Amino acid sequence: MKKMSELITLCGIDACAIMCSQYESQPKVWPSPIGVQQVLFKFKMIPEMEQRKNMVNQESFLSQRTIKEVKQLNKHCKDNRVKKMTQFMFNNICGKWVVHDE
Repeated sequence: MKKMSELITLCGIDACAIMCSQYESQPKVWPSPIGVQQVLFKFKMIPEMEQRKNMVNQESFLSQRTIKEVKQLNKHCKDNRVKKMTQFMFNNICGKWVVHDE
């Protein structure tokens, strides 16, 4: 619930949470039942195509996140290769003969 409050404050969005537990008969809601109803009402007023545009389930979220991280890793690897090659060439120009290993 604390994280939801932080998300609302930091992002300036409307949000709610419905938490179900196998140990309790009724779900917990945040910020309140009326607050949940207000958020859901606003969501339902958005056209269906717009609703689906940013909706993801856990599998698609993780897939998108993995693709993003792989791209970032590839960028860092490329940057590191460029830095290593630049250092290698600089050392050789300055007379510090270094064997380049890769």
